[in-house]
Amino acid sequence: MSGTTLTYPVPVIQPKPPPAIRAHTLALSGVPATSIVGAKPGGTTEGDLLFAFYAAEDNTSVITPPPGWTTVFDHPAGGSASIELHGYYKVAGAGEPAGYTWLNDLSKYLLVGIIRIDGHDAAAPVDVHAENDSAATSSYVCPSVTATKPFGLLLSAVATNKDTLVTPDASTTELFDQSQAQSSLFCAHEDLASAGATGTRTHTAIFARAVEASVVINVG
Repeated sequence: MSGTTLTYPVPVIQPKPPPAIRAHTLALSGVPATSIVGAKPGGTTEGDLLFAFYAAEDNTSVITPPPGWTTVFDHPAGGSASIELHGYYKVAGAGEPAGYTWLNDLSKYLLVGIIRIDGHDAAAPVDVHAENDSAATSSYVCPSVTATKPFGLLLSAVATNKDTLVTPDASTTELFDQSQAQSSLFCAHEDLASAGATGTRTHTAIFARAVEASVVINVG
């Protein structure tokens, strides 16, 4: 109609929720071993993201992950320190096994934690990651990473060469914390509101050598 101005409401685009942790499992060898089985987290269905942190009381191990898992990082501590931390993921298929076996070429104390996540980007689940190792210290600094998208999920992990439990950074929520002779494995998480540098996360415990990792899971 001539002379009539039509107006339309501006659509409101709601941000996607960050990827969500739905379940996790944790296993430790208890004695030196050349393999460890991590149980499938409860409720795992096709399309879920499974992310695993694996720690070994060594820094020269040759590790064989389960079939179908993608290596994100391998980080041994420097020098003669006996601890290493590794990260892996897989997108769950239609018929996942009850558990997943990691093989270690040396008999060592082993730990593995598997996290079930949904709301992730199935094509590119991991946005960014970074790792470092610390000389003997009681403050374990997970490095800053630069998220390329908003609304990611930050995973912050520490492996130490002592039987110790870890106190999480105040900005994070502890997911698991397991120790045994000569090794421990800790993970905390945090939702990210924006892209850009995450800043470091500092977790604390007794004096120990450690490897620290920061991993951002992409929102779907």
